Amino acid sequence: MTVTLGVAWALFILAPGLAVFAALYTSGGGKVVAPAPPAPNSFTALSIVIFGALTAHAAAAFVFVLGDGVAYSLPALRPPWNPNPYAYFRAAPPKTDPFLGLEVWSLLFVLLVLSIGAYLVMRWAIGRAERTSIARARLEPPQPAVPLFRFLYGGWASTLVQLSPEAAYDKHLAAYVVTDMETENGWVGYEGEVASLSLDTDKQIVALTLKNCQAFRLEPTKTSLSHRVMARAAPIPLLLIERSQIKNVALQVVFQRKPSPRPADGTVV
Repeated sequence: MTVTLGVAWALFILAPGLAVFAALYTSGGGKVVAPAPPAPNSFTALSIVIFGALTAHAAAAFVFVLGDGVAYSLPALRPPWNPNPYAYFRAAPPKTDPFLGLEVWSLLFVLLVLSIGAYLVMRWAIGRAERTSIARARLEPPQPAVPLFRFLYGGWASTLVQLSPEAAYDKHLAAYVVTDMETENGWVGYEGEVASLSLDTDKQIVALTLKNCQAFRLEPTKTSLSHRVMARAAPIPLLLIERSQIKNVALQVVFQRKPSPRPADGTVV
């Protein structure tokens, strides 16, 4: 087996696992907070890729087993070439193969379908877990997010699954950030809606971006803590605050039910 062929087989074997990894750690549309992926050489990353690939290949092999059963029962449907790419793991290909081009295309097509399928199935599982986690968060008393999200986000960040889009609710994440910028009697901070929030592998905030935010002064006294908004003609459209600048931060998930549509006669549905 040449080096090129070895690389091709390695890609075929690992590509579905890499698709599962990408589905877990890429942000869906409209997401404010994305989970931080583990280090590429970590045990967690290797486990996800390997077991994701094995699961996808097991499902694909089962499909080809069903195809072999159909071809055995109906010989007229048997193609002149072997469409099962896993057969080439068991024996060396013949020296002359008139269907080599078709077999290579079949291999690449199976690789593409497996990778896309693994990605879509994992995104579907994440979406279902989001809906279940949201329902749990609204119970009395609230229940923790499902295990998938405790694994993805970990710790405190798993509660942010409530930000997942819902047709019946308007949602956003509000932040109150105290920075290391000092005044005579306290510190300068910013409050506003979070446009994006980045976490590292330890689930600590790396940076956050606020939109339409206002600056405030936080001044401690002997008996209380004074919070004074610094008036501006217009809110700050977009502000990036990095971890080195953050002294303290408070986050609040804000959501409210959207008003019911009104029919033409003006009655509320």
